[in-house]
Amino acid sequence: NGNGGKIMDKVFEQLQFFRGFTLSNLQKLEKEHADIQPTGFSNTLRWNYAHILTAYEGLVFQLSGKGSKLDPKYMELFGQGTRPSEWTIEAPSLEEIASELEKQGKLLVETFQNSLDEKLMQPFEVAGPHKLETVRDALIFCIWHEGLHQGVINGLTRVATTI
Repeated sequence: NGNGGKIMDKVFEQLQFFRGFTLSNLQKLEKEHADIQPTGFSNTLRWNYAHILTAYEGLVFQLSGKGSKLDPKYMELFGQGTRPSEWTIEAPSLEEIASELEKQGKLLVETFQNSLDEKLMQPFEVAGPHKLETVRDALIFCIWHEGLHQGVINGLTRVATTI
């Protein structure tokens, strides 16, 4: 039913605000720092930025039944438990990752603006008794997850720029 003057849900405002933050940090990233993996870090800056995409892809698009919106190579390279040291295919450029992050931000609003309270196809257990049950739950979790990786990105950036 379009957005017929309806106010956008706060969860989307937050998503867009934090996604803007992620993108502006990515734009500042120097290419030569993108693939440095300092001691004590299990991944790189390129991995962290693209990994953010995979959380929304798996938890929001796939679990809602809306299907995949991302090239499958992203899950293969940047999904949970993956590592740059184990890659067998070439990773996308920083420009491509930025473009996907921008596209996904818009797509999330377009796809879910009227279905935030729809149930996921199956509840997703985060930790112990905590379950994601609706699209809104999954989005809120992914926004937190994006912020979590911003923290990792900030730490990695500080270390990578001094190496």
